[in-house]
Amino acid sequence: MHEGEDRVTVIENWSDRASLDAHSAGPALEAIGAEIAEALAAPLDVAVLQPVPVGEPGKDRLPQT
Repeated sequence: MHEGEDRVTVIENWSDRASLDAHSAGPALEAIGAEIAEALAAPLDVAVLQPVPVGEPGKDRLPQT
């Protein structure tokens, strides 16, 4: 999680789109959304991105946990 002056950015690493979709529709995110709804200045902006390898090998990927 990364915090800036006007935003919070969360970077996640999913093995496949089905796992991300299941997580996104699950009860944990629903509960978090309900808790933070009043604090949001705008709706959530979710972007699904693909890594682009540049620089040193392996730096285009988050560690698998």
